[in-house]
Amino acid sequence: MDPFPVGTRVFFLEGGRTRTGTVQTTETIEGLRYVVIKLDDGSPHPVKLPVNSVTKSG
Repeated sequence: MDPFPVGTRVFFLEGGRTRTGTVQTTETIEGLRYVVIKLDDGSPHPVKLPVNSVTKSG
């Protein structure tokens, strides 16, 4: 079971700022699970982070 299926709303902290977005896909690289997140701020570039650094939005 994927804890962050496509479409899941998530947030993470970056430099003391809360960033929010939607999971576009997940990847496993060398045994580590990553999520690719489309940010809500309109940034054209998605962010790829390890799953342990993001939290599901309420």
